[in-house]
Amino acid sequence: MNTNCPPVWPSVWLGDDGIMRIDHGRENPITLESVRYVHQQRMALLPEKHPYMVLTKGSVKLTPEAKTFVSSREVCTITSAGATVTTSLITRHFAQIFLRYYPLPHPLRIFATEAEAVAWLKDFVRPSAGHCMDSNPLQG
Repeated sequence: MNTNCPPVWPSVWLGDDGIMRIDHGRENPITLESVRYVHQQRMALLPEKHPYMVLTKGSVKLTPEAKTFVSSREVCTITSAGATVTTSLITRHFAQIFLRYYPLPHPLRIFATEAEAVAWLKDFVRPSAGHCMDSNPLQG
């Protein structure tokens, strides 16, 4: 393993639907440094409460430090709800069990598709988040 490689950070973007997307790629486990980076990006893009969606490829495992950080007040102040999308049936099953015993301070559900996650998360989007206004209110 080459330890001289720079870290590959997750992709973070705000969709037109007001839902923050986070793609960790094949990062496993997800580290504290990675979730701190994601939080900084979320704050820069939309520093008010909003839902997020984590897109994963394969299994999802967070380090203990990363688990603690994603449950922290710092993260929860900008989080209305979260969804994780994974095609792995076993990952969805174990995540549901984990959440039953270690719930997060905000609603979180696991989905097989992005469309299912969006349908659930849209109720957690603030009316102005991620949407352009149809007209300029300063114009008569």
